[in-house]
Amino acid sequence: MAKVMVTFRVLPKDIEVNLDRLEMEIKEKVKPDRVAREPLAFGLSALLVTKLVADAAGEVEKVENQIKEIKGSGQIDVVEVSRVL
Repeated sequence: MAKVMVTFRVLPKDIEVNLDRLEMEIKEKVKPDRVAREPLAFGLSALLVTKLVADAAGEVEKVENQIKEIKGSGQIDVVEVSRVL
């Protein structure tokens, strides 16, 4: 089965969320292939979480729901999906 590389933009729920802790929890629960920080504005940053998943129905949503369950995570957007050969 083919795989897809999915990148999510994870915004903290509010300004008081510890981004280091949020990143650590995402790494523990989701096991992403890469996590990077994206500066937004006024010192705020988002996390770009990249994960390789199976190219099957519901796989992207499964990872998105895992991230939503983490305390401190706010809005989550899929910013890129790329098929891996």
